Amino acid sequence: MGPTPAPPPSLNASAYLRTASVAIAAYDYVLTLPAEYRFYKAQKGWFRLNQQCLMFIYIRYISLVLMTIANVGFFHDGWSVFECRHYFMIAPVFKVLQTMASQLILATRTYSISKREPWVLWCMSVLYVLTTGVEFFVNLYMRTPVQNLAVNLFVQFASCASGNGVGHHIAWIHYIIAMSFDLVAIGISTAYLWMYSATSTRVSHFVRTLLYEGLGYFVVLTAINLVNLFLFRTSLGYVVVWIMSQRIILHQREAAEDYASQGMEITRELDTSREINKALRTQFETTKSGLTDLVSATMSRHRSLPMRSPGSGRGHGDEDDSASVELDVRVHVEESVEVSYTEDTLTRENYRRPKVIWDSRPRTGH
Repeated sequence: MGPTPAPPPSLNASAYLRTASVAIAAYDYVLTLPAEYRFYKAQKGWFRLNQQCLMFIYIRYISLVLMTIANVGFFHDGWSVFECRHYFMIAPVFKVLQTMASQLILATRTYSISKREPWVLWCMSVLYVLTTGVEFFVNLYMRTPVQNLAVNLFVQFASCASGNGVGHHIAWIHYIIAMSFDLVAIGISTAYLWMYSATSTRVSHFVRTLLYEGLGYFVVLTAINLVNLFLFRTSLGYVVVWIMSQRIILHQREAAEDYASQGMEITRELDTSREINKALRTQFETTKSGLTDLVSATMSRHRSLPMRSPGSGRGHGDEDDSASVELDVRVHVEESVEVSYTEDTLTRENYRRPKVIWDSRPRTGH
């Protein structure tokens, strides 16, 4: 029996890189378990998961399955040719599924930041369908099983991976397509966030956070895609896409908790008898709003009603005249409003300051 063949340097480097990727993925998985628990606990039920939770589960566990499949194929000892021919296509399929999950998160984020602009929905939907089709094609067309018999990390193994057939090296197009999609999605969302940063006062810090987060995501993903493009170290790309994508969702949820409520005080002087009567009646009336899941308001009013001068000369029955007459009575209304936002409102990304509508008629007073 001849000596065991030594591993080529590229295979040796790939093995160590895969080991490091698994360690990073395992560390991040354990680190985010408390956040995952809080995510599930905040849901209304297992069959009523919101959009963010579903996307979190999708990217997290598709990536986990992908990492497992890719590394089992690489490190498992003793793949036969027959077994490898039935196994080698699984990893490329899950690679595309992971990319789809990451791009879906970006597309949804972009659509929400645009305040659900129809043209953004159409643009991202068409781009998503086109890129998904191209990614499936370049990852599955003319793929062949690749096996390497060597000793690596003190283990003799015959690995099972997938590669392009001779003369059909097109898998690299996947990374060009992925970078193009990221560029369009981040470009649109950044443009909207830049506009919001100039006009928003309530959540300016939140807007800046989303802006820097999107740019950071694009820089990191572009860098790792370039590494994959030139060095084809896909295992590191899997874990980076996993971590960055789920971090976007977790950061959005944390931001929703930080900016879940806002307090404000509104004051206005009421001059006419109609306004005074209406203000007095509202002390004993309650109105059920259709947005009770979004707004929880508590109001306290302090009124000072000095006695009307006896020589006013106005009858009590002339309502039209009294509504437009300046009275000696002054009512000072202070209204304290606390607006509470549910986590679902974050998907609408509305950065406008809430307004209080005093009544249905247009007013010019302060």
